[in-house]
Amino acid sequence: MDVTGPTYPKESYQIGRCSMRTLRLVSGLIVLTSLTLEARAQEEAVTDLPRQYYSDQWEKSPGGRFYFLRYYYRPTATDTEYQMHYVVWYPDREDYFYYFNLSDRRYWCRALSQVRPDLNLWQVLDEDEEKEQLGEIGDTWDRKQLKRPLIPGGKEKFVGMDPPPPPPALAKEDQ
Repeated sequence: MDVTGPTYPKESYQIGRCSMRTLRLVSGLIVLTSLTLEARAQEEAVTDLPRQYYSDQWEKSPGGRFYFLRYYYRPTATDTEYQMHYVVWYPDREDYFYYFNLSDRRYWCRALSQVRPDLNLWQVLDEDEEKEQLGEIGDTWDRKQLKRPLIPGGKEKFVGMDPPPPPPALAKEDQ
């Protein structure tokens, strides 16, 4: 009686060994394909997100001196998280919207609040001109040309900021 166990023909063993390699290769390809499809789906989901948008409506500040919107943007098309700046409108400075970067705590640009035929609405300060208080900026704005700036932090040279919605109609009545 043989106690070593069954013996298989050599051809069967070789075929079985090849099949295991093939099985490992096929499973690796399936995993790789599913990872690629998942990455593509995530990329498509990111490109479906708007690059920038404003909050739905103007809100009145707690003290009632100004109104504000939130401006959300993704610096690049591949970013998945939005960053946010405030857009501030003062009824006593009704011609402009002022953009405030909350993380830097500085005003960095202003936009005309009136409708214009083109998108050159903004005056952008140089970084060393940005200030925490509007009064500190003075007449620096007047030396800036109107233009349409790129999305903040954006690396593409062709994606400009979208204009904010019109100022609140009630603001003048509230004064």
